[in-house]
Amino acid sequence: MIVERLLVHTNVLVYHLGGRHDATKALQGVEVHVSFITEIELLSKASLTEGDLKSIRAAMRWCSQG
Repeated sequence: MIVERLLVHTNVLVYHLGGRHDATKALQGVEVHVSFITEIELLSKASLTEGDLKSIRAAMRWCSQG
């Protein structure tokens, strides 16, 4: 079975976490990978709430890191 792999830019995950359906749709049915830089960028916003952090951590567990 061939699995489509996608290296995702930070903005795509920001849009996905923000509820943009087009970004969420782009992530469905593919193996999603993020770089450690993307993770750092997501966690670097000064005004993150505890809920934001939980969402980001859940997204990072869902993604494969490459």
